[in-house]
Formats: sequence, structure tokens, C-alpha cells
Amino acid sequence: MIKKLFHDILLLSLFFMWGCSGNASRNDTGESELRISAGLSNAYGVTKSIITSEGFDNGSDIGIYVSGEGYTAEAVSYNKNGDQWESDDPVLLTKSVATIYGYYPSNIVVTQENMAACEIPVSVGNNEKGQYMVGGFDGSMQSDYMYALCSDDPAGGQSPARASKTAPKVNLIFYHGLSCISLIINKGESYGSAGKLTSLALTASLDSIAGEGTMSLENGEISLGSNSSGTIRMTGEVNMNSYSDPSSDEITARVMVVPLEQSQDVKMILKIDGVEYSGTINSAIWQAGKNYEYKITVGGESMEIDSSVKIKGWQSGDPSEVNVE
Repeated sequence: MIKKLFHDILLLSLFFMWGCSGNASRNDTGESELRISAGLSNAYGVTKSIITSEGFDNGSDIGIYVSGEGYTAEAVSYNKNGDQWESDDPVLLTKSVATIYGYYPSNIVVTQENMAACEIPVSVGNNEKGQYMVGGFDGSMQSDYMYALCSDDPAGGQSPARASKTAPKVNLIFYHGLSCISLIINKGESYGSAGKLTSLALTASLDSIAGEGTMSLENGEISLGSNSSGTIRMTGEVNMNSYSDPSSDEITARVMVVPLEQSQDVKMILKIDGVEYSGTINSAIWQAGKNYEYKITVGGESMEIDSSVKIKGWQSGDPSEVNVE
């Protein structure tokens, strides 16, 4: 009986020794898993493609790749599961410090060339015979490109995070790389037709607002290729807001564009009930991560763009809202 008990204890001890050997071998190689917490910049929330919550929803995915001595550049996806971010192929950290590059959406195809340049590819609008198009008017067919910086950075979160085996946890804050343009399109008192919007085009006078290129994961700067365009066009079907006094504040159309860093005029053309209406947004400056809300009134023969613009977060009720005349 004593011999059998000793034998069972010995087997159990060997079992536990074997069970811990996997962790021991990982430690023996000087590696530990990267641990992530991720949120959104304080001023502006995310949306499912223009993300609309104060944080990432459960089940959201973000992309991660690292650089540093001894590290292999490889893009991996992390999924939010409750309070944890998990990956089937987690980044393994050594004693060497790794720079952590985070981006959204995670399904972008990131090449070795992209990773060497600390960037991701972006496409603002679909190139259809030289015109950059967006299907629908709610922005859901576009990608809300974001890049991650370190929330613990003494400089105020303006650099990518760094991690190593001895400090494997990083706190990432994601920032929008594009500008959001929201349009409230209302019928004027004299407009008597159905009010169906089928096309909307924005054309910047100096710079490109659509095209294919790259976004830096170090500062969010977007660089477009030679085929970029100053025009982005949306098509679909949506009704204008009915005439009312006071006028409606319901968003009719929303589109994401490449930011405009210098002041310039932007021409707007709407096609409503088969008729084209045009107007100009004067002296526009569109910064990354901000939502510019314009109110437009369409009468029987013309359209009027309100001279004031609301600069808001990407979700309603954001306390950062300001009005600019």
C-alpha cells in the first residue's frame, strides 16, 4: 500500500513538472507575451466604420506589429475579449526593447515594406476609372483608419509604445487619421419635390482629399500617391430632411476624407430629384480626428450652406463641440 502511494505521488509530481515545462521553456528562451490595453483618444470616439462608442466593443480587432533588435516584423491581430486583448499568435518579447505599432482596422494587408517604414496602406474612396467613389451616404463603406500611441508617454502620448520582457504591458490610445464631414441637408420652405439625394461630390481647390497611399503609425500623417484626387463622390439614395422651423439637425450624409491642412475652398455638388445644386465651403481646414458638421438648405432653384460650422467629436454629445463662423 505504501509502495503504491509512493508510486502515485511520484507520477503526480512528474505530471506537474511536465505541465510547467512549457512555461519554463518560454522563460528559458527569454520571452514573455505582449499584454495590451487599448482605448480611444479622449476627444473623439470610434464607429463601426465611423465607430460610435467611447471605446472598442467586445469582439473588436486591432492590428499590431513590432520592430527592434532581434524581432521579426509580422502583423498580428488582437481581439478584445472582455477586459483582455488576446491573439492566437501573440507577440513574444525578449530583453530587447520593441517598438509597438498599433492600427485599425486589423484586416489591412500590411507588407514588409510597410512595416519597415512604420506605416499602413490606406485607401480613401474606391478608384473607379479615375474617380474616387463611396457607396451610400452613412460612411459605413469606408475604413476608419487609426494609429496607436502610448498613453503613458511623458511627452503626452505622442510616440509609439515600447515594451520588453521585463515591461510587457502597453497602454495604447488610438487616434483617427481621417477627417469626418457630416452634412445636414434640409428642404427649404419653397422646395416642393420628394427630396431624394442620389449623388454628392466634394472637391477641394488645392489638395487631394481621396486616393490611395500610406499612413504613418508614428504620427498619423497620410501620404497619397500620384493618382490621388481633390474630389470624392458619394452615390446612393437618401431623403433630405423635411422643412421645419427650427430646421432639423439630423445628419443626412457623412464621409471621411484626407485632412486639409491649409485653408482652401471646397465645392459641393448635390444631385437631388435629378437636379444638380452647387455651393462652396469657404476657407475649409479639416484636421484629422475631427468631425465638421455643415447645415445645407435646398430651395426650389438653389442651395445655401450655413456660414457656421460645428466642429465636434465623432459621436453626438461630445463635450469638445465648438461653433466656428
